Amino acid sequence: MLIQAILLLGAAGLLALFVLQWDQVRTRAWKRIAFLLFVGVNAYAVIRPSDTTWLAHKVGVGRGTDLILYGLVVGVAFMAMNTFMRFRSLEKKITDLARSVAIREAQLLNTNRPEAPARVAENGRPAQVAEVPASEHISTS
Repeated sequence: MLIQAILLLGAAGLLALFVLQWDQVRTRAWKRIAFLLFVGVNAYAVIRPSDTTWLAHKVGVGRGTDLILYGLVVGVAFMAMNTFMRFRSLEKKITDLARSVAIREAQLLNTNRPEAPARVAENGRPAQVAEVPASEHISTS
């Protein structure tokens, strides 16, 4: 049937467009144009329902209502894909932002950290660190 080919090609085209070019400005513009077209076609279908039945017969569907239902299925699939891609993009941005904030806070903490206080012996004088003979060093090999 002709309608099956049209719906499958439309779905494949939407999938390719939004997976490959999700964040591009041109894609966002196309989404706006598609939405306006969608609203216009729906308004026309409400005003002239006999035309949707005529078009349905031309593409191999029995009733205009069924044709509109098929179109809505494609529209809902588009919305689901759009929402999924948007959430995935936002999650990546939030993760990157959290990493940047954590790294920046760690850097600030390390640069503002006061030096460790000197060790003081019991007599109030700075403690002397005893040197360990080379023979007692732990071997790393």
